Amino acid sequence: MVPYACLPCIAKPKAEIPAYTPFEKFSKLRDKRYTGHIDSLFLNQHKEILMAELKTKLTQASVDKFLKTVKDEQTRADCYQILDMMQKATKAEPRMWGTSIIGFGDYHYKYESGREADWFRMGFSPRKQNITLYSMSGFQRNQTLLRQLGKHSLGKGCLYIKKLEEVDIKVLKELIAESARATRQSSS
Repeated sequence: MVPYACLPCIAKPKAEIPAYTPFEKFSKLRDKRYTGHIDSLFLNQHKEILMAELKTKLTQASVDKFLKTVKDEQTRADCYQILDMMQKATKAEPRMWGTSIIGFGDYHYKYESGREADWFRMGFSPRKQNITLYSMSGFQRNQTLLRQLGKHSLGKGCLYIKKLEEVDIKVLKELIAESARATRQSSS
């Protein structure tokens, strides 16, 4: 337990709030038991810190070991092809981020709010419904290539494909290469 004095009620005894790591989810601290002055004052003072920490972090886990756990043989083979494409485009070794994302290169970024974080330049993750490709520069820059790619969908900074056989591999390689170049330029 961490003692905490509510400033407007300083004459009252110190209230006890649960010990926490500064990066717990903000919502977990908004427990009904800790409402009123303590809740609003404490959370407002520490909101930036509490929300700044990313859950997905660089790990020392083996990329190859992780890919061998992908159950679907075709998806596993597709992942090894994507790994090769991204490694060539980024000229970086693959590393595990969290339990299921393979990332390439390092990218340090800063939000307008002042929040800073480290991430990978480019990466991918085999998910149940698709293979998600990530890029700090996004994939939306070249609409011509995207129209030629084949079956896919886009998110913010993400490209979703189900199988490599549903896309044009040459176009995908070019999209990955272009995105890697854009990410290098944006961090220079």
